[in-house]
This record gives sequence, C-alpha cells and structure tokens, in this order.
Amino acid sequence: MKNRISNSAIVFFAAVLLCGCAQDLSSKNSPERGSNRAGLSVCPYSEPAPDKAALAEVLSETPLWPAGKMPGPRSDKPYGEKVSMNGGVKNISIYSVQEPSYTLYRATSKSPSGLVVVCPGGGYNGLAYTKEGTEIAEELNKWGVSALVLKYRVPNNPKGALQDIQRAVRLARANAGKWNVNPDKIAVMGFSAGANLAARASTLYSEKAYEGVDAADGASARPDGTILIYPAYCDRSGFEKRWNGLKTMPDPSNLAESYALAGELKVDTKTPNAFIVQTMADKSYVNASIAYALALKAAGVGADLHLFNEGAHGYGLRNKDNLVKTWPNLLRGWLEYHGYIAK
Repeated sequence: MKNRISNSAIVFFAAVLLCGCAQDLSSKNSPERGSNRAGLSVCPYSEPAPDKAALAEVLSETPLWPAGKMPGPRSDKPYGEKVSMNGGVKNISIYSVQEPSYTLYRATSKSPSGLVVVCPGGGYNGLAYTKEGTEIAEELNKWGVSALVLKYRVPNNPKGALQDIQRAVRLARANAGKWNVNPDKIAVMGFSAGANLAARASTLYSEKAYEGVDAADGASARPDGTILIYPAYCDRSGFEKRWNGLKTMPDPSNLAESYALAGELKVDTKTPNAFIVQTMADKSYVNASIAYALALKAAGVGADLHLFNEGAHGYGLRNKDNLVKTWPNLLRGWLEYHGYIAK
C-alpha cells in the first residue's frame, strides 16, 4: 500500500505555500530547548546575533581511518581535485577520494563548544570542498562553533560515504575532551548530496554500517542535530531518480506521492531535530526538504523549515541577491538556541 500523508501534514504544507512565512514557533508554545518535540518553523528572516569573533585554529588534515583498516569499497580512481577562480574566489572541487579524511576547525573558547560535521555536496560524484566545506567551517568558527570538514568517499560510493560520516561523528564524540567540544552537541550538516548524507547519518545511526576498528568506534554515531542546506534525494522520487534512473516525476496534485520520504531514511521519534533551508525555485530538489520536514512532523520531532521563494541551488554562503542569503543568520540563532555556541 502506498504511503499516505496525514491531512494535518497536507494542511501544513498548503499553508506554507499560501502564506510563505508562518508564525515562528519559537514563542511560548515552542518546545523546550533541546527537546525533540515537533515544531515546524517557516520564516525567511531573523536578526543576526552579535558576532563574537571567536578565535579558532585549523588542525592538519587527518586520515579518517587507521592505516589499512578502512571498511567498505574504495574508489578505483586516484585522488583528484581541480582548482579554479570564480570572481576572485578560489574554488577547490574534488572528484575522487580513495582515502577519506577530516580537517578540524576548532573554536578556541574557554568553555566547550558544539561541533558540526560539515559534508560538502557534489551529487555523490565529487565534493564542492571550499564553497560547501572550508568556507562553512570558517563561518561557524566566527560564531564560536567548532567544525570538522569531511572528505568522504566519492564518486558513487554511498555505502562508503555513510561509513565515513558515522566514523566522523564517533571521532568527534570520542575526542570531545581533547578538542574542547561538548560530546552532547555534535551535529551533522550538509549541502545538496552532502545534506542527503547528513540525513542518512541522522536516520541510520543505529544501523551497523561497519565493524569497529578502534576504541573511538565505541562512541555513539547518533548526531544531536541535523542541518540540511538545499538537500537532495530525501524524497522518494528524487532518491529513485538519482539512484535507479526514474524518468518521470509524480503528479504534483498527488501530495502523498510528491512528498513521500525516501525509503532509505528511517525517521522515528529518536531522529535528531533539524534545521532545513531550501527555495521554491530549486525545482529539482525542493521536495526533498518538504518530505523530510513532514516525516519529522509525523514522528513528533522538532524542525525549523525555512522555505524561501527565490534562489537556485548550490550557493553556499555566496548568494547575495535573494532573501535566501539570510540563512546563515537563521542557522546562527538555531545553534545558539540549542547550545552549540561556546559562552
């Protein structure tokens, strides 16, 4: 039997389309700080918090796995990257990763900060490493949040990528004391396909993607928060189109089909709270955000869905022309509210 979306979910979605900006649910009726109760917020702008200009240090790129112990498939292509300039900004695009690694951007605060595992996008074919990786980590550091930029396995290695992000979350938690981060404030963040990977980490954490290779793998792989920026493949039709070559999209009048969650994603009451950003103009992928938010709502899990009108796909922090450029301010407020920013 086909999945059905409840009448309340359909009414919610219709309200989003008609009103554009629902009342922010961070009022007296909002869930308590850190709770997992449902509360969808759809609003395009908030004032930025004051910039603490936190100091930070960038540690050397480090192999994700001990030598010779990486589980799962390896790319048959050697490591490859392309460096280019775009409007005076340096871009590094990575198109093959055989040996996954991470780079820690640590906020140097007196008290422990939260940490965000950042997953660049690239359709699982590559990684937009600067635009959706290092630039994001630097911005998080300015707010007093540590970041770990993940080079996960590409191209076309979804199994290896899931192993890599589970390992990254466990390493962050196992090294919390050494890195001066709060082990209960480890979030995953991704862009496009990287956001899909973050959603997979947030819904498949109880699945044993690999056998442990050292003591760090004794730590939990469950993220404490999920940050999805223009996610892809989280809706069922988008997932099928990417991985199984689906040629036709559902009838848009059939909401149950159009906004059904990808079958791989197992949302339940223990799924972490989410912060989600996308635009109506991102026609190929916008259903991914709506499907994930509706699944969280049905499970009683909190979510802040920010659905803007204009803006394409893949802008990172570089969109200067549309209202979607305000998403970092909204994220900063969300991170502060949930206790990720060091005091």
